[in-house]
Amino acid sequence: MATNDEHVEVATGDINGANTTFFTIFAYQSDTLKVWHNGHLFRRDDDDGFIETNPGTGEFTMKESPFEGDTIVVRYMEA
Repeated sequence: MATNDEHVEVATGDINGANTTFFTIFAYQSDTLKVWHNGHLFRRDDDDGFIETNPGTGEFTMKESPFEGDTIVVRYMEA
């Protein structure tokens, strides 16, 4: 059962120019995840966007790895 709580937070994961796997604090409802990379909203499944890898664990994959100093912010509805 979904909680419908909305969260906005900095995603967790190594920002090192190589890592593409990131996590939200809570599991998210499928199709509710929004990802901003350095303030730019990315589109799910676009060439430079992200993939909802495993909503049940809060995992998602960036299609391009962010570099040190970059910021990944997410907004989603908790599952």
